[in-house]
Amino acid sequence: MLFINDIKFFISEFFMFSSISILLVSSAILSHYRNRITFEVSKIVKLSLFVILISIYILILQPNVCFSIFKTSYVNYEISKFLKLCILIFSGGIICFYNSYSKNELAQISEFSILVLSAIIGMFLIVSSNELIVFYLAIELQSLTFYVLAASKRYSIMSSEAGLKYFIFGSVASAIMLFGISILYGFTGSTNISEINYFLIGDNHRLIAIYFAISLFIITLLFKLPAAPFHNWAPDVYDGAPIVVTALFATVSKIAIMGFLLTFFSTYTAIFEYYWPPIISTIAIISIFIGTLGALFQTRIKRFLAYSTISHVGFILLGIATGMIEGFHASLFYLVVYLITNLAVFAIILGIRRIYGLKIEELFDLIYLHRTYPNVAISMAIIFFSMAGIPPLAGFFSKSYILLALIQSNMNGLAIYAILMTSISCVYYINFIKFIFFLTRQRWNSIVKIPFEISIIIASSVIFNISLFIGLEMANSLIMSVLLLFTCARNSLMVK
Repeated sequence: MLFINDIKFFISEFFMFSSISILLVSSAILSHYRNRITFEVSKIVKLSLFVILISIYILILQPNVCFSIFKTSYVNYEISKFLKLCILIFSGGIICFYNSYSKNELAQISEFSILVLSAIIGMFLIVSSNELIVFYLAIELQSLTFYVLAASKRYSIMSSEAGLKYFIFGSVASAIMLFGISILYGFTGSTNISEINYFLIGDNHRLIAIYFAISLFIITLLFKLPAAPFHNWAPDVYDGAPIVVTALFATVSKIAIMGFLLTFFSTYTAIFEYYWPPIISTIAIISIFIGTLGALFQTRIKRFLAYSTISHVGFILLGIATGMIEGFHASLFYLVVYLITNLAVFAIILGIRRIYGLKIEELFDLIYLHRTYPNVAISMAIIFFSMAGIPPLAGFFSKSYILLALIQSNMNGLAIYAILMTSISCVYYINFIKFIFFLTRQRWNSIVKIPFEISIIIASSVIFNISLFIGLEMANSLIMSVLLLFTCARNSLMVK
């Protein structure tokens, strides 16, 4: 009976697992008859999107309360539901990307959507995990799917190299995490995070071995983000993997790890206090420095986005380092803005494909973009200005909230450092604008029409970045007006 009650709160994960099993069997059957039946990846993509929509509906119906199931191994906090919805929404965007990518690249890999759904289950478990063993299994489920996706372009040497490099580095990081978990169990007698927190509340919080074990655990999470100095794998993997997989790494994978870190440090205060704030601050400083300076010298777009991601991760960690609820909220808001803007950048890169098979890989490929795709060029300028923190776009407010949290925590030096590094980062973002608008070329190949679903993602991101400064009250009024008009229109149709 207890197990049945637990399943009621586990229904979204259970539905996702059942859907993956059905899709996997269907994909195998269709692949077997590929020579006699027209096999379309778009069918699997549409079914996967339908599964994500149903999962979103199930999550919305769940009560927005804190609860724990499976003997407190799985805990749902108030933030967990929001993070899971973000995972589903942005994963749906990635799957839409793949629908366009598979047509342009002629990469008919039906398992892509299924692997993304498998990664979603792993990320769901990461967000709500309260047991270290469950967390380890969840992060391994996510990582294994990412290893396969990184090497999914089988005829590309760079993709195979990216998958192998990611697998080797990820395996070492997983071993380090497992070593830290075993030390924690040896000194505390438990792998439950709540029980470890209670153990540290007493007179045992100065045990060096426990701090060392927690450090090993956190290092693995920082590797997965990636944060400096554990970032060496990111530029090569981002550059070698297919661009749609790079978009997955740069966006969706951040939600689960950052969500767990926010929950971990905000809920288990005995683990966070004493020595973690200065360490997190140091890692944030290094990440911003390496990410900013590394991006200055990049000409390949995916490597540039890898270093840009490292810098943004540093800003999110600054909010966590404050140890205040305002800092955690600022980090969560920064994460959402980062995801929306970064997804739009990948949408633009995927959308502007040339008809002769040449891909947008180098910064020089964006020259003269304002004459061929004027609307997209303006959208890209808005997105990059937002990422640089130019007012009144959303990126400006996300950075401002981080700076305000730092000032409220009397970390004025870190706030000044963040402002200086943001000023330097404007250089490479404005460099993109220079290539798009102010440089010319003698010849530009014909171009193809941007797919509808990618256009929707770009437009949504631009509208979000522009309209955020209007205020939530006006946005709510607009939403209520639209709903009222929709209700009136539906009633009029029913009368007719």
